[in-house]
Amino acid sequence: MSETQQQGFKRINFFKGFLTTEKDWNDAERYHIDKRRLHNRMMHSPGIVYGYAGDLRVNARARGDLSVEVQPGYAIDGMGNDLMIFDATIRNINLEEFRLPQTIYVVLRYYEELTDFIAYKENLEYKGHRRVLESCRVELSQTEPDIMREVELARIHLEKGVQRVRDARDPADPKPNEIDIRYTPKGGLSGSTSWRTSASTATRRAKSPSCVASIRCASARVCTSARPGHGGCTISSTRSWTTPSTRRSPATATASTSPCTRTTPSPSPTTVAASPSTSTRRRSAPRRRSCSPH
Repeated sequence: MSETQQQGFKRINFFKGFLTTEKDWNDAERYHIDKRRLHNRMMHSPGIVYGYAGDLRVNARARGDLSVEVQPGYAIDGMGNDLMIFDATIRNINLEEFRLPQTIYVVLRYYEELTDFIAYKENLEYKGHRRVLESCRVELSQTEPDIMREVELARIHLEKGVQRVRDARDPADPKPNEIDIRYTPKGGLSGSTSWRTSASTATRRAKSPSCVASIRCASARVCTSARPGHGGCTISSTRSWTTPSTRRSPATATASTSPCTRTTPSPSPTTVAASPSTSTRRRSAPRRRSCSPH
């Protein structure tokens, strides 16, 4: 079987007497680069990873001209490349490059650059770049971004006669000549192939009444009482009602029909009949909420 027909990742294997060349060392580096990109593609969704530095936020400059400022941040493109900006970057908009009215896109693109060139005086045949810089550039594009090659940071619909770019007064409804960040992809979510489905499913579940009740039940701080055979605990909240006796009859307990059901005690008719002389008085008693065991 020829090497072109072999499938899989090949890492370097050192042994005694192995005479290495530049190809061996470059292949060793390529192995780790490809594995890291594979991990990013399969385990993380492409887009802006929020929570680092300035989240690659795009803002209009205070001087009020046709330029935008991109804050530091981190993103992943569709090929699994790491895109990181360490300092704020300014990008000027040259209207001569566009035919207005037109929508332009502020994007982040990955690129590599050979650096640290060296040439040995003893033998000029031995020369080359000792490092490869992995970096990215903020660019303006006239076409809708392709996540495999670039990450969208913002878009701006420019009208004829535009003099300045502004931050959107209403980010949910930006106007012409205002920075629109509604379409920026959110990256870093676990599971690139199913993150959209899982996110929407989680949202629907979080809004369901049964899930809300379960969350509230699970978030209770203290179990104020627990009775054998009753199952679960009771969560107390202060509430007043009128009762003919200071002790409740066991018959007044209400069966729980949901994971977290509020139960309100009612006076027992037999208790009232047995004690005609018992005066009805108002007292402050806890209102209980029962939590069934999961």
